[in-house]
Amino acid sequence: MSAIILKNVTKLYDSRGITGVRDLCAEFHKGKLYSLVGPSGCGKTTSLKLILGEIQKDSGYIEKSELNIVKLNQSKELNDKQTVFENLKTVGTQSKPEQFELQIRYWLEHFEITNEINNPISTLSEGQKQRVHLIKSLLFNPDFLLLDEPFGHLDFKLRKEIMGQLFKQLKEKQIGVIWVTHDLKNAMAFSDEILVMNHGKIEQQATPYEIYFHPKNIVVAQFFGECNIIVGKYEMKNNTTQIKTPYINISCSKDSPQQTLSPCFLLRAEKIFIDTNSGLKGRVKASLFQGSHYLNSIEFETAPDLWFQTAEKPEEFVAINFKASDLIKLPAL
Repeated sequence: MSAIILKNVTKLYDSRGITGVRDLCAEFHKGKLYSLVGPSGCGKTTSLKLILGEIQKDSGYIEKSELNIVKLNQSKELNDKQTVFENLKTVGTQSKPEQFELQIRYWLEHFEITNEINNPISTLSEGQKQRVHLIKSLLFNPDFLLLDEPFGHLDFKLRKEIMGQLFKQLKEKQIGVIWVTHDLKNAMAFSDEILVMNHGKIEQQATPYEIYFHPKNIVVAQFFGECNIIVGKYEMKNNTTQIKTPYINISCSKDSPQQTLSPCFLLRAEKIFIDTNSGLKGRVKASLFQGSHYLNSIEFETAPDLWFQTAEKPEEFVAINFKASDLIKLPAL
């Protein structure tokens, strides 16, 4: 067995039955990087604790056979008065000290801190300390490494550099990673699969591409990137069923729609463009500089506001448009 499998796992806290996770089902395979994302209190950390055995499930099944599962150690577990090598050698057995020292030097070299091997922990920068934490966890030779927001205290540049080094090494060693994070951009960049959690359940487990372009529902859609949720209604025109939205009308497929429900679509902000010829006119009420682009909010007289992106700051009054093919269908409301 080279996977961690959770089947219908439930964990409730205290007598009031507060949900940690409920009927949780997921699979994690060696050699892949999985990100757990979601709002605070959705069950991400509880999931890690259940996998580690730090807390006991109330029901369900967790299969992890004899896999070596290690959680990343934090800075408080390093001894500031000891050298880097002295901190690291406490991990291994003393039966093969020479072989273990080679392993230490291997990881120090790959994380580019070999020159610090005889320096006290207290003399290291935060980035160097974080690398020592990582190495200390990797010296346990894990099948899976569990990370719970370990990089949040580092600045953006250093965080991305360390994550790049770590995930590259883990991929080469076929070590699985389960990473709890609020860093959505890097979750999209590094993950093989993302699990979006909400209220103790997994809303969707899929690749970053699938999560972004084919979200399962509104919860997932709104979690990644600025987006617009457009709700329409079915109507008959010339003996043909179409979907009428506040912005455009959409031809229906041949399938008979459930006309008792309201069709719902996702429209990403980057899919909207300025169209001076046939666009819908509105007033830009906010324009937020994002570095690579402006994120704008436009209001209309007869339709709900929309978010859209532009390379340059738009004028106050503009006309916008989008293609019907860029609408992503969501479950009807």
